Amino acid sequence: MQLHRFRTLLSLVPSGPQAAGDLFPSQELRFVLESGVPPDLALQSAAIATLLQTQAYTLAPLGSGTALERFTVLRFSGIERTLNNHDLFELAYEICDALALVSVEPDLGSDFYAEPDADQLPLNETAFVAPLCQVSTAPPEDRLWSLRTIRAKAAWKKSQGAGILIGHPDTGIAKHRELSGDMFEMGLALDLIDGNNLPEDPLRPGMGNPGHGTGTASVIASRAQGNIDGVAPLAKIVPIRCIEDVKVFNQAPIAVAIAHAHKVGCHIISMSLGGVPSRALHAALEAAVADGVIVLAAAGNCVRTVVWPARYNEVIAVAASNVNDVPWRGSCRGPAVDITAPGEQVWCAKRSQAVEDITAVKAGQGTSYAVATIAGVAALWLGTHTPEAVGREAKRRGISVQALFRIVLQSTARKIAGWDTENFGPGIVDAEAVVKLALADIPVLLQRELARDPGRSTRAMLSDEVGAPAAQANFDWDRYSCELATISLAQANSGASLAELSREAKTSRTRPSPQLARAVDEAGLTSLRKFGMGPGGQTAISRPLLNLARPSWPEVLRHAIASPPGSGLESTAGGYDGKRTGAYLAGGGVKEQLARAEAILTQVGSVSQSLRNQVLDGADEAIGATLAGARLSTSAIFGLEALIALTGRPALRAVDGAIKLGDPRASEWHDRLYTYSMDRSLDKVIASVGRIDEGGRHVGTGYVIAPGLILTNRHVLQEIAVSVPSKNFPTGWLLDGDDIAINFADAPGAGSSASKFIIKSVLSWGDQYIEDLGLDVTRLDAAILEVEMVNAAGTALPAPLALSNNRDRVARYAEIVTIGYPARPGILPRTSSGEVDKAVVSRLAELFDEYSVKYVSPGEIMVAPTFAEGDENRWTLRHDATTLGGSSGSCVVGLAPGLGVVGLHFGGSWMRENFAHSLAAVKPLWPGLAAPGIGWK
Repeated sequence: MQLHRFRTLLSLVPSGPQAAGDLFPSQELRFVLESGVPPDLALQSAAIATLLQTQAYTLAPLGSGTALERFTVLRFSGIERTLNNHDLFELAYEICDALALVSVEPDLGSDFYAEPDADQLPLNETAFVAPLCQVSTAPPEDRLWSLRTIRAKAAWKKSQGAGILIGHPDTGIAKHRELSGDMFEMGLALDLIDGNNLPEDPLRPGMGNPGHGTGTASVIASRAQGNIDGVAPLAKIVPIRCIEDVKVFNQAPIAVAIAHAHKVGCHIISMSLGGVPSRALHAALEAAVADGVIVLAAAGNCVRTVVWPARYNEVIAVAASNVNDVPWRGSCRGPAVDITAPGEQVWCAKRSQAVEDITAVKAGQGTSYAVATIAGVAALWLGTHTPEAVGREAKRRGISVQALFRIVLQSTARKIAGWDTENFGPGIVDAEAVVKLALADIPVLLQRELARDPGRSTRAMLSDEVGAPAAQANFDWDRYSCELATISLAQANSGASLAELSREAKTSRTRPSPQLARAVDEAGLTSLRKFGMGPGGQTAISRPLLNLARPSWPEVLRHAIASPPGSGLESTAGGYDGKRTGAYLAGGGVKEQLARAEAILTQVGSVSQSLRNQVLDGADEAIGATLAGARLSTSAIFGLEALIALTGRPALRAVDGAIKLGDPRASEWHDRLYTYSMDRSLDKVIASVGRIDEGGRHVGTGYVIAPGLILTNRHVLQEIAVSVPSKNFPTGWLLDGDDIAINFADAPGAGSSASKFIIKSVLSWGDQYIEDLGLDVTRLDAAILEVEMVNAAGTALPAPLALSNNRDRVARYAEIVTIGYPARPGILPRTSSGEVDKAVVSRLAELFDEYSVKYVSPGEIMVAPTFAEGDENRWTLRHDATTLGGSSGSCVVGLAPGLGVVGLHFGGSWMRENFAHSLAAVKPLWPGLAAPGIGWK
């Protein structure tokens, strides 16, 4: 977001009381400013007031009397962080340049540290990470298995951690029997969220993992009288509440938490959290390590690549393993990992609700518990030798205590046969060996001091993922490291690799700021080009596809088999009749179907002979395997899904405002679409569906529902506008650009200005924020936008479409078409194991390689709104028409009796299933559809 537009945003928010400078509400809009020397607060504040043309902000030191003295925090009380990441970075760079600062970074609230044992909705973000993350095996009955694995009880003969202070930045703590006795040093504790005297976890409903800090603290130092034991049962913990939700990572309060733990004398800092890099956070941990503090962090969960702060060289990064000495499937991994510890099904204190039993325990999974285990081991080590003696030994060797402890961990690690040392360190921690190793006997390893280089950790991550980028002088790694890391982790969080990131297809989370896009182009580094964007319409911004499971193969086969006249393959109820289909195929139907597919492939001129053979051979194999109940091979999956896309569920290109029924891919649907094509009623619907663009970049689809009004998704609106002042239940919106429009051309581009209409304002919207990962069918993903009635070329807006008020039109097996603009996928479809579905993607791309143009896609309703799981409003239908990310906001049209606009498409999974709102069901629940001029029938 540009400065002049941000000034407008600030003017829309009523002035409220200034926020307390030492608290950090998790959703607040704020920036961390870095100066070369500790700044004069009054002078800096005056410069900000002049720049922003307002005094509606709070400026405060980030950490007085600590390593953070050069940093200040700029906060906007009463305004939530509603801007997209690319807007936040664009604004940060502009503020930095205008005030001649060293750096300005937004507090992002990044969500790259998924907790697999958190309470989850059926279709939320775990739809992306679960295949790579969670395990469903029963936990070991032995609640002390992790202690036995690391030989902690043997180590207790030397020390149980008495006299050692462990700083614990987390969600705070809740009352629990496992956290009793003298386990906490409350006089040194801190609450950076609410400012309470005690850092108590309020266990608020709706948080991703309430009670997280309670669980991790119990692993570190639970006393002996409960159901479990901590690794260091006599150590003391300094709880610091700096996050409300473990998957919402704000860099500023965590930096302050590290600085506080250092300032009050903690010997160890244990962080069961992670996210993006931060210059302030890095400065705080550098100072702590230099002063003899051991700083530990979880490697991260579910995104595979190690997150920050674990990725910093100064930090000891901890991966997770299970009872069988095998790395936990969800553990982040790579060369940045220093050591592995138990983290899968580790027993810990459980308290996620205020009314919950305070004696309950659970088996948790995640690197949160692995790093807590190492924190306990560090306390045993320091307790064995004393912090003073350890400090003297480190000084004698000319290294930090942190480096000395890393050598001890790695040299004493238990070696496992076949262990992956490149990704999980040398082995699993052995607490007994750690404490038995005399200080004088610690191996002497070459410790190379590295020059300070804030961008090094980001370059290391890119090297792990796509090869080593050069640190060229014409690219400012210090300036752009945080944004590069944010985009990289967003890609990983969607289940994709960085190698898949492209200039032509972005999601909201992988879209770069204009400054970064220019910088990577000017640098000319091949490894960085993928972070940029093509000019104008060459880049589409779309929502990631869900990683849903395929329907059952017989159900998929139903879509692939064309029904010859008189074959009776449909049951009397309109559903798939497996017996009849099997008999038909066994009696020569396979040859008939393959001959039909071959005829279609022959007429599609772009298909090579090799691809044609792959489709036919795979389809033949798939039909036989499905009928036999056998497992489908990769080639069979490809053949069957290609057959579906060619015949049963094609995407038919709109040309000159109509579909061509002579297209061979339309043959199965020819009779059902013929009448609507001949009387041009379908053409009229096609004409009123347009592509929503921001600066010429495709972001979604919309359609005309009243004079001057279009209907689209709220998540499309979130890409082109900023909600004010909050994400949920906002009072208004600010359009984020001067060139936001809807274009009704079949193929919008430079020559289609006569079809382009400027979007003027936002009339109505669903109340709740729509996350870009996962799906929450309880939230209304709809918005009504006001557009100009006559455009600059003198063209009138297309005619409004009448909406269907008949709920019976969205029953199961009802035939529909969707009309929209599928975009090139920014995140590719995945297999059940989370890998790219290459069998489908690489070869279907040759069949369907035109994106961001208008398509008509026929299909059926798979689940009617009355029966959708988790849909308390009964307003969501599921369909199987072929769609992609840019189809968001597409018109869903029922085919019988007569054409009728029945739905608003809002998301789905390519060749799996798709989701749309039933307009008839939404109407009584949303005043937006009662706007003047909307017609119903």
